[in-house]
Amino acid sequence: MSHLLVIQPGPATTVQDVGRLGWQHLGVSPAGFADPLLAALGNALVGNPPDAAVLEWTLHGDTLRVVGGPIRVAVAAWADVAVDGAPAPQFRALQLHEGQVLTVGALTKGRHGVLAVAGGVQMPSVLGSRATHVRTGVGGGPLLDGDQLPVPPDPAPHHPALQLPVGRIPPLNHVLRVLLAPQATLFQPTALPALRDHPWLVRAGDRMGTHFSGPPLLLLPNVEPVSEGVVTGALQVPPSAQPIALGPDRQTMGGYAKLAVVISADLRHLAQLRDGDQVRFQVVDHAAARAALLDAQAALHDLLASLRPAHDVLPFESPRLLRLLGYRPDPNSPNR
Repeated sequence: MSHLLVIQPGPATTVQDVGRLGWQHLGVSPAGFADPLLAALGNALVGNPPDAAVLEWTLHGDTLRVVGGPIRVAVAAWADVAVDGAPAPQFRALQLHEGQVLTVGALTKGRHGVLAVAGGVQMPSVLGSRATHVRTGVGGGPLLDGDQLPVPPDPAPHHPALQLPVGRIPPLNHVLRVLLAPQATLFQPTALPALRDHPWLVRAGDRMGTHFSGPPLLLLPNVEPVSEGVVTGALQVPPSAQPIALGPDRQTMGGYAKLAVVISADLRHLAQLRDGDQVRFQVVDHAAARAALLDAQAALHDLLASLRPAHDVLPFESPRLLRLLGYRPDPNSPNR
């Protein structure tokens, strides 16, 4: 089996898939894709099912060397990509060969990016998932220098490289639609207008949760919320009165009151917020949330249908073409 050798890991790269579902009642966090749309696009570009395990990074990608091969990869992210120092496109399948080095730089927008590999990253499955939950160590931890990521033989090595037209890549949204949570009645009457009518600043965030700064969201006097199960996207309000939107690495139980929950269709936008971004919350009803989810599913279907064969051959994709062109990677490159 071929593998990708980690030469220089990003600051927080992990293996993720759809998540470790069905174990929350036993205290196991789901983890999983932060941005399911990017994961689905990356997997489709290399011929994988949408739930195949990928590498997901935060803010900055990794430097990886191909051992074995060929290996077909796709970077679904807004970041600079290079193979042996030569620029390479995002949102396009890339055929890499023995010894070649893939470098993914800093994201120019969003917080997370995805690297998909034909056949999926074959890390061990734990409780039915390859997803990494860093805080507990379930599924492993962040990538480290020298890690080897097993990759199966490419099931379709001669398949034409697929690409997504640049104009079809959906933009990120800084208006998050929310449903009121059952515990909204525990808040003072000023809390909902404060959430709805004011801009909010992203103070800090990671895969566990995004912290917002804005007007205080105050509970009614003498309220003691009970601990209960939580979901991804829940806006829990600690004693600071500043909300935290829970991410895929969230805890399974929480005792802070929840004023609202980000709808499923907007969870990818929540995950892609950066520190310092400004957002607004829009309260919607259940019918609008269902309609938004159906629209998001239809939009993904249209995106996948728009994938087209790339009619060019990049120099680093063909060893024969490399020899004909006399191409040689820079031996002094720090990636070699």
